[in-house]
Amino acid sequence: MRVSFVMFRQFHSCFTTVRNLTTSGTIPRVCIVGSGPAGWYTSRKLIRLNEDVTVDLFEKLPVPFGLIRYGVAPDHPAIKKAENEFTKYADHPRLRYIGNVNVGSDVSVEDLQKAYHAVVFSYGSPSDKQLGIPGEEHVLSAPAVVGWYNGDPKYVKTKINLDCEEVAIIGHGNVALDIARLLLRSVDDLRKTDISEYALAELSKSRVKRVTTIGRRGPLQISFTTLEMREMITLPEFNVILNPEVFASILPSIPKLQNPTKRLLELLADSFAKSQSAISDKQWCIEFLRSPIAATKEGKTIKLELGINKLETDEPNSGAKPTGRTETRDFGLVIRSVGYSAEQIDSFVPVDANRAKIPNKMSRVDGKPGLYCSGWIQGGPVGVLLSTRNGSYDTAKVINQDIVEKALSIHEPRPGFELIEGMLKQKGLYGIKRHVSSWMSIQTVSFGDWLKIDKVEKERGAKLGKPREKIVNIPEMLEIARE
Repeated sequence: MRVSFVMFRQFHSCFTTVRNLTTSGTIPRVCIVGSGPAGWYTSRKLIRLNEDVTVDLFEKLPVPFGLIRYGVAPDHPAIKKAENEFTKYADHPRLRYIGNVNVGSDVSVEDLQKAYHAVVFSYGSPSDKQLGIPGEEHVLSAPAVVGWYNGDPKYVKTKINLDCEEVAIIGHGNVALDIARLLLRSVDDLRKTDISEYALAELSKSRVKRVTTIGRRGPLQISFTTLEMREMITLPEFNVILNPEVFASILPSIPKLQNPTKRLLELLADSFAKSQSAISDKQWCIEFLRSPIAATKEGKTIKLELGINKLETDEPNSGAKPTGRTETRDFGLVIRSVGYSAEQIDSFVPVDANRAKIPNKMSRVDGKPGLYCSGWIQGGPVGVLLSTRNGSYDTAKVINQDIVEKALSIHEPRPGFELIEGMLKQKGLYGIKRHVSSWMSIQTVSFGDWLKIDKVEKERGAKLGKPREKIVNIPEMLEIARE
């Protein structure tokens, strides 16, 4: 019954795109915090649903696109094409991009509520989950590694030891697979991508020959997608290494499984079989039923103590429990990739740390009228671009519904960015900013300004035979934007 009611409300909202000005005389003003995929999808859908609403899209960096720019692997150009889709919509007269504004620092959420009728959080889950083990300071996070090779200014100076033969990645998800693939892939292949030149230079000197991904459960529970798995196992001059005993135990059950798990394990089994007849220089080793207990560093070696697990049942969704036995393995580099966590950008906005999202019901932030959320920060850090789009569209429908049904105070005029711009100028005069312009006000970046940065990046990339060379210095971005 509840599902039917939700579907009815969303169906109803799709057909309530009448002009609100005819009844309220006020322009509904909405701001969205975060210019990754969720931010763009939410804004686009909302503008399509409501022909009066205006949307301001805030981003803490000067440059847009969030996870598409800094999270998607360089050798996945097809996914990065989403930037082109967003760019086509950026010149819509009721949509404005405002970069280099850090909500929670430069302006508060309460400031935004004074300026807008609705505030939407779409800033994703930028941090990662901790392992909670002794010696975790010797373990790199997946966001740091991904940000390093993608040119994220936050992670440019990350020190990554590639002067070793074996790397461990803790986790059996797609991000772990992306990192493993990048570490094992031919540098010549990567030269054609938008990977940052400093990362390419380090990878060209890499001695890594073996990447071991470690999961706490068994083969039936791995969470790679079939697409990612197929891309991994088709790398040239490459072997897949498995524990024959662990994998053999599930071979009889593979034909009885449902897709996509069935297809995933068929690919893995086939690749493993082929690897037995031709030994290659580079290897991907998949370890099952292992959990990290502690990490210690001796010289350049990280000793990783692993607890040996067993499955609680034979079901595909079985959990794992410790056996009490342990083993210790030596690696030159250990990376954790066990999921993402949510950040609280403002004390006014609650965050559920356990579920890695803002507490909400149908995208409405619990106990905070006028506040909404979309994307990972709404539903948790899971899913691909398509699921983010669909979830963001649902959020837009909910906001439009609240506008049409007057659940928001649309009758009260709000000044929008005019108020925020004044606040930013005032704070800039007192130097309250990471980066200030020559006239000492906080420099905001429009989408037109971003296109200047984009042009320079593409020009630099063309000289290197690649799509772009990302600028990793924020002051340099702002200088180009001012030209």
